[in-house]
Amino acid sequence: MGNGDGSRLDDARELEARANAALQSEVDTARAELEAERSKLERVGRLLVEAQEMAETASARADAADAVAVEMRTDLAKMQADLSSAALARETLASQIELAKQQARAETERVRATLAVQIETLAKKNEDLTSKVSKAVKKGKGIETEKKALEAELGGLRALAAVPVEAPPVDTASLDAVKTEADAR
Repeated sequence: MGNGDGSRLDDARELEARANAALQSEVDTARAELEAERSKLERVGRLLVEAQEMAETASARADAADAVAVEMRTDLAKMQADLSSAALARETLASQIELAKQQARAETERVRATLAVQIETLAKKNEDLTSKVSKAVKKGKGIETEKKALEAELGGLRALAAVPVEAPPVDTASLDAVKTEADAR
């Protein structure tokens, strides 16, 4: 091998070494880029796991919110039913109150009518009794006047009775003649 061959060999080795170095540099760059992409991929994976966990948490919150909404709807439906029941009860009570008022008015009118009849009857009785009392009072006054007159007459008679009276002389002969005549008849 000649000198020229050695130099070519050296040149080829140098080219090979440079090619290997360039290749190694490209491999190192590709490895660094691959590592950077792997690191990015791991970060994206972690972010994806976090996002999935956040989505699961949000889903759980949404489920809880749905459960609360269902409970609230149930409570609202119950309240509406209670409100409807209360409205119906209020209407029923209002009807009962109105009926009771009408019955009370009717009973009041019936009692008024009964009392009016009783008052009229009592007024007539009072009028009759007043008339009778007036007549009795007039009669009593007449009796009182008559009583006073009789008492005055009685007082006069008593006064006369208290005065000693002498009996007039009796003609017994005339009496005997009248008696004899009466016996003869």
